[in-house]
Amino acid sequence: MHTVLMDIKIQCAVCQDKVATGRHYGVFSCFGCKSFWRRSIWHNRRYKCKFGGNCPMRRICRNICRACRLQRCYNVGMLPCAVKAERRSLNKKLSKLNITSTNSVKERSPSIVSAKTETSSTDVSPDVLTPVYPKQFLAESPVWYSLINEGLLSESENISTLFEDVCNRVDTQPTVITHSRQNTSVISTSEDAVPPSLYKVVPFSDAFYHPELVGRRSKLELSGLRTASVQDADDCLMRCFLLYADWLNQLPEFMQLSREDQLTLARQRFYVFYWWITAIWTIRAKCNGICYSNGSFLKNKHSTTDSKNAAYLHFNRFIQPLTQLQCSKFELCAVFLMALLNQTNVLNVSPETDKLCTSTCDKLRKAVFVHAYSNSIKNISSPLFGGDQEVFQDLFFKAMARSCKLSQIAGVLLELVEYAFGNSGLCEIYVVNWECFNQ
Repeated sequence: MHTVLMDIKIQCAVCQDKVATGRHYGVFSCFGCKSFWRRSIWHNRRYKCKFGGNCPMRRICRNICRACRLQRCYNVGMLPCAVKAERRSLNKKLSKLNITSTNSVKERSPSIVSAKTETSSTDVSPDVLTPVYPKQFLAESPVWYSLINEGLLSESENISTLFEDVCNRVDTQPTVITHSRQNTSVISTSEDAVPPSLYKVVPFSDAFYHPELVGRRSKLELSGLRTASVQDADDCLMRCFLLYADWLNQLPEFMQLSREDQLTLARQRFYVFYWWITAIWTIRAKCNGICYSNGSFLKNKHSTTDSKNAAYLHFNRFIQPLTQLQCSKFELCAVFLMALLNQTNVLNVSPETDKLCTSTCDKLRKAVFVHAYSNSIKNISSPLFGGDQEVFQDLFFKAMARSCKLSQIAGVLLELVEYAFGNSGLCEIYVVNWECFNQ
């Protein structure tokens, strides 16, 4: 399967092969090491090294010692829980397939049935996306209109409205931020002088539930007219964190999670939000670079200081494809939410949280399809087209393709962010006192 990172030269973390095909079970690896890890975990295999347990691990000799290869997989961070979750999912699919085969002799009515449609990142949930057979829908046009779920449309409207309200929040009173003296790097030459504090460190758990510890909610200025300075980049990062905390703490599905799982998920997905929100600002500002929240922008060019060229990849591999789709407000929100809730099985969350995130992600995909299909029908001049049902069929499959494309872009976002930032997430926040530098 082709992924966005196949065009980037990334080494396999296990055998140093130069053709890592993407992220497998938590780390970037080649297909050979991915398959070896999966077989070893599935069958609970144990190997013994004949050469002292210190065999070199390179592509040309990776098959010589399976014990050292397996230990190397553990050392670089491959996740056994991801393989076990994948196997449980496969067993469920096989059991459902057996039930479906047993009941296949029963006569089916012309309606949408459950079927799985796979994309590049995850399975697209059924119920709405796949028809039994297109010709069965050509009898009456009301059947096509019945695919529009008013409940999902209402929820999609609520999601975009909630995010818009969060973006419009502005603190009228300035937030007083106290900087701890133990974090300062300034050395005083006088015993009576008090050195100014350069920054303070706020743990993520404190900042997420008390965003006022980080800063104030300033008005968003999305013009992108001036080149960003280091202070501009830091101010934008802090403003993005405030938006992130405000939005997640108001999402009903997120609030259903335990506090521990909320923090785990929020830590790991902050940079996903950061890349997503700056992408939206860039699309609105139409600037040739990454738009920040304070009227500045980061130029879109290869960087000599950034070996991974994160800004260049952000713009060309994520922002440009998203721009071409001309997404609505809800579709843009759905891209982030699908990335937020996707692949939670590789995170250290409870099975209940993983199940809830998976079901919510499936529901989002349905909502994206219904939203796209509903907008297509609203945009036509004559709803019935004189009985031309092929037009409805065409709109149906275009909406389905669009929803799959948006789901794929969400997977690309996850992939790029992990390539740029790794798996560490955001554990603490450095609140810089820029007044000390500007004096």
